Amino acid sequence: MRLTVLLAFADARAREAIARALTRSGVAVSGAFGDGASLLRAARKLGPCLALTGTRLPDMTPQELQAALEGRAALRVLCRAGDAGDGGGVRREAMPATGPELAALVRGMLLEEEERLREGARRGETDERLVVLAKEAMQRRMGCTEDEAHRALQRMSMAKGLRMAEAARRVLEDEKTT
Repeated sequence: MRLTVLLAFADARAREAIARALTRSGVAVSGAFGDGASLLRAARKLGPCLALTGTRLPDMTPQELQAALEGRAALRVLCRAGDAGDGGGVRREAMPATGPELAALVRGMLLEEEERLREGARRGETDERLVVLAKEAMQRRMGCTEDEAHRALQRMSMAKGLRMAEAARRVLEDEKTT
């Protein structure tokens, strides 16, 4: 999976300089915007991506932008070295001094985000497989159809406040002990 980068910086010169530095270093920049709303629209169209922003946007804070992105994009705030860290639930990275240093930092962010997405996909595949195996076990034990087993698993999940995969895991554990 190859992610692209979206930029949102209120200062046009900074935005253009960052986009230029990344592009020259081979990092794909899909859009550079002066406000959070424009970045949001682009992220909704693009799908998973890395969003880089400054500490101030004219229409929203980085925290508001992160909440609005709803997981569509990983958000990182580029800031002064003294402000770096996890501030207010948003990761803040110190702005490197040179274009190549910035590109190296962003490549690292992209790799980290791609790995996070791959891990989520693997976990999703595992969860789906658990649900299938649990439904098969329920069909054998209860003599029901797949749809009936699915509904029973859903009811169990909802009644116990569990994710479907966790309910499926419990069904399979029960199957082993009986």
